[in-house]
Amino acid sequence: MTKNRIQVRGNCQLCGSEQAIVRGRMAHHGYTVEHGYFEGKCQGHMNAPLQHDRSLADKVVADVRKQALDLDARVEGLKNGTIRPESVPGKWVGRNAPGARRDGYESLPFDQGSDYAKEQAIKHAIYHAESRARAARTFAHDLEGLANRVHGQPLREVEIVPLPSIEPGERRTAGSYVLTVRYIERGRVYWQRSDGMRSWTGARSWRDLPLATS
Repeated sequence: MTKNRIQVRGNCQLCGSEQAIVRGRMAHHGYTVEHGYFEGKCQGHMNAPLQHDRSLADKVVADVRKQALDLDARVEGLKNGTIRPESVPGKWVGRNAPGARRDGYESLPFDQGSDYAKEQAIKHAIYHAESRARAARTFAHDLEGLANRVHGQPLREVEIVPLPSIEPGERRTAGSYVLTVRYIERGRVYWQRSDGMRSWTGARSWRDLPLATS
């Protein structure tokens, strides 16, 4: 009988999530798997876990709280008129037009906007800054609280139970279709759909699909 592997885990000083520890440092995490490749990573990667060191976490908390204060000052300036948004929306030009805003409207300098456009731009800027300030304070509060709880505590040992292998011929459902495994290669499950279509899915996503019952 194969003995299950023991994985040592700790908390990241930047994002707070619990991840595997590799040679005393945080393993790669914070990424998503897109088209079979890793995309992005948490900047806390390769730092010591929060259980052993909190210097990065404390710096992040201080920096984020400073950002919240800066946002408070921006809100006050927007409200009293000492700060103005750089631009306001003009006429609709389409999302793909050169220089268009994300909402598809042309971007005009603030002074060239109508009174209504200026008013709405200020309201939107205030809402955006207030939302970011709240999110910053929540993040700082949560990360500091986590550091207070786990710093100096032992790392956690977790028994890793091997996942069942995926074999050719295995069948799972996706909506009204049944997918049948053709072969597996480099973490990709290549399948054929019940209507004949062929494609592939990452192994993790494949296991999330319900098994076909008929």
